[in-house]
Amino acid sequence: MRDMDVGNTKLIRRLRDRPARPFVAGAFVLFFVGLGVVVVLYAGATFWPGLVGNFGASLAAFMLALSWDHERERRRAQEAADALVEERDRGLRERLDQLAIEAGRRLKPIRKELGRNKKSVEDLTKSLRAAMNMDLPPMAVNSELLEGAWAANAPRLSEILSDHELVGDLAATYGRIEELRWRLRQRTALLGVNLDVAYAIARMTQPLVDELVGEIADVLGRVEEAIEEPPIRGGVVVGGIAVEVLAAAPDS
Repeated sequence: MRDMDVGNTKLIRRLRDRPARPFVAGAFVLFFVGLGVVVVLYAGATFWPGLVGNFGASLAAFMLALSWDHERERRRAQEAADALVEERDRGLRERLDQLAIEAGRRLKPIRKELGRNKKSVEDLTKSLRAAMNMDLPPMAVNSELLEGAWAANAPRLSEILSDHELVGDLAATYGRIEELRWRLRQRTALLGVNLDVAYAIARMTQPLVDELVGEIADVLGRVEEAIEEPPIRGGVVVGGIAVEVLAAAPDS
């Protein structure tokens, strides 16, 4: 279907840009040359000059009608080309709108998930410091750290969002959240085996927790901005509309 549209566009452009036929001007030149020859050779006669005159009038009428027809076809081709461009732009606008809606729909659960992770990490800054106190009984610290929304939507968002820095930072933040989850699990598993190692893991984990507090807050704010105005991937501009979006995979 796309190849057919391209072929139709090329045909219309050829019709629109086709110049006037050269034989129109040549016919008028030959007519005036022939008229001059007839007048010179048959100056005293009336038949041949009259015949040539009538032929010239008919030729002029024919050429005028041909010129009008050509101009009409040119306008018709121009209108058809404009209609094709308008239809293509309308389709691209609709596709952009669909991608913007899809991006917002996929970012909203990530925003909710980041909000819950942010609260968990903020609580963890206090509970982990308390867990490092060797004067207190050993205590397990297993905060709620989620990644399901990001795992489900990350592949598609990486295709349709033009803000690659946001996608990369989200991936890095979730990677560090996974690292934090692993360390907490290891610490909990070692509480009944080796307290010294468990306390060492807690001390090593505290800087990561402190960094994640600001990191999650930063990406959460950027996700909220992206929901308000999704940065949809664009490319070559045709009629003011980015056409690279047509290469994006269909919504799954």
